[in-house]
Amino acid sequence: MFHDKPVSSLEYIRDIDRTNIFVTGACTKGLQAPGIRIGWCIASKANIEILGNFATIQTGGVSHLSQLYAIKLFEQSRVALARKAIPTFYGKQRARYAKAFKELGLECHSGDGGFYHWFKLPGKLTAKVFN
Repeated sequence: MFHDKPVSSLEYIRDIDRTNIFVTGACTKGLQAPGIRIGWCIASKANIEILGNFATIQTGGVSHLSQLYAIKLFEQSRVALARKAIPTFYGKQRARYAKAFKELGLECHSGDGGFYHWFKLPGKLTAKVFN
């Protein structure tokens, strides 16, 4: 969601039921629902059944109200809007911060993915002093 164009690891999985891969996410940032503790997990049917049994036993399950809210959050029109808005916003933020840090003399080693930057501090400047 934070990369322009959003990319899903699921695009590279042919048959998830033949893997031990878990793809997870949460609504807090990706679907712009701060504070809501709703997430998702995509995995093989067998692993989801095991995970579902564990979660039900340990946490008592998810409230019906939270389930209804999640259904609204995952409506196709809302997800399509988020897939457009989130990368645009974070892309602008990322560019703004990159420019500011470069102007401070920091050497940028960031790639194209995600929204984090990696910089080499100049001279003998340590992270402790920088912070």
